[in-house]
Amino acid sequence: MISHEELTGTVSDIQTVYLEDCGNPLIKVMLWMSNYIEKSNKRCVFCHEELEESSLKMRPCTKDMCEYIFEETFKGGVLSELKHFTTEAHLDLSLASKAISSQRVT
Repeated sequence: MISHEELTGTVSDIQTVYLEDCGNPLIKVMLWMSNYIEKSNKRCVFCHEELEESSLKMRPCTKDMCEYIFEETFKGGVLSELKHFTTEAHLDLSLASKAISSQRVT
């Protein structure tokens, strides 16, 4: 049984502790899916390799095959984003233009 002290960590910590003790395969699958979704912005959608930097959206790594599959499957191109997510695309473009025109050097 899991003690209350073990439940004070992050969701991933709780899932790891519970997965070791859990005998129910349905709960194991649900916890695995929850953990996968929680970390999906840090890993490639297709090959599951860790990305160089995390993002807000799920995205592929820099491998040609992963980028191709992403474009063909999710229609993640700029044109489709402009067509279906106009507000978010305008926000992305305005933030990018502000970043380009800023005097800050990284």
